[in-house]
Amino acid sequence: MTAVTSGGVREAIHDALVKAVREIGVDGEIPDLELGRAKVPEHGDYASSAGLKLARGLRQDPKAIASRLADRVRVTDDAARAEAAGGYVNFRLTDDWLRQLVSRITPGYGGRDTGHGERLQVEFASINPTGPLHIGHGRGTILGDSICRLLEFTGHAVQREYYVNSDNTQTRKFGASVFARLHGEEPPEGGYTGDYVTELSEMARHDLPGIEKLPEQEAEPKLRMYALAKMVERIKATVARLGVRYDEWFWENRLWESGLPQKAIERLRAAGYLKEKDGALWFGDPAETEEEDRVVIRTNGQPTYFASDLGYLLSRFEQRGYERVIEVWGA
Repeated sequence: MTAVTSGGVREAIHDALVKAVREIGVDGEIPDLELGRAKVPEHGDYASSAGLKLARGLRQDPKAIASRLADRVRVTDDAARAEAAGGYVNFRLTDDWLRQLVSRITPGYGGRDTGHGERLQVEFASINPTGPLHIGHGRGTILGDSICRLLEFTGHAVQREYYVNSDNTQTRKFGASVFARLHGEEPPEGGYTGDYVTELSEMARHDLPGIEKLPEQEAEPKLRMYALAKMVERIKATVARLGVRYDEWFWENRLWESGLPQKAIERLRAAGYLKEKDGALWFGDPAETEEEDRVVIRTNGQPTYFASDLGYLLSRFEQRGYERVIEVWGA
C-alpha cells in the first residue's frame, strides 16, 4: 500500500468517505460532499457536510447519517480519524501519521524553482571590522543569511558577500589607535580604546618586525591592514558559530587597486553629475534642485564611502555580472 503523503491526504480522506457512503446504502451518483479544510481548528483539519448532503436522498436525520459515516470511515495509513458533529463529518490528522510524514521529508521539500538560476548577490552585515561583533550586529547577519537560504531554496544562484571596509575614516582611526597602543599612548580622539586594540598592537609587534620604528604615516597603513585582517578572522569565527557562511570577503582596497571607483567617477564627471564645490568633489543631479548633493572626494583628497560604493556597483553589475543585488545593512 502506498503511503499517504501530505499532498494526497485530502484524496485519501475523500476516498474513505466515499467508501463509507456506499457502505451505508447510497447507490448511484453521489453528490458533492464538500470536503475541505475545516474553517476553525476546533472542528479538526478537514470537514465534510456529508450528512446534510445525503439527508434528502436517504430520508434520514443528517446527524444520524454523519454518525454512521464517522463510524465506518477508515483512512489509509490511519492518517485521519473521523467524528460526527451535527450533520458534518470532521477529520483530524493523527499524531502518528504526522510523525511519519515528518520523518519522510527530504531536503528541498516544498521548494520551487522560481529563480531559474538567476545570478544575484546578497551583501549582508558588512560591519566595519574595527572591533568584535556585538549582539546588535546579529540582526543584519541572521536576516541576510535567512534571505540567502530562501533565495537558494527557490532556485536562485546566490552569492553571499561581506564587504570589508578598509579605506575609510573609521578604519584609519582604527589603524591610528593600534599605532598609539604600540607606542604605549592613548588612541586619538574618536579612536578605539578596547583591550583588543592593545592585544592587536602586541601581535603586530611580533608579526611585523620593526613596525614600531616606522613613522606613523608609513606604519599606519601596514598596521591597519594587519589589524583588519585579524578582526576579519574573528568575525568569520563568530558568524560560523551562528551557522552563517560567506562566499566572498570583498576588501574595499581591491576596488581602488583595480581603478573601478576612478572609472565610475570619470563616467559621472563626463555625464555632468559631478561638480567642484568648497574644495571637494560632489555628486548631484543637475536637474534635481531639492535632492541634497553627496560628497565623493573630501577637501583633504580622501574618498568617502560613496566614492567606494560607486566602484563597488561597477564591480558587481559590470565586472561580475550579477543581475540583482540585495543589501542588508548591519547595525
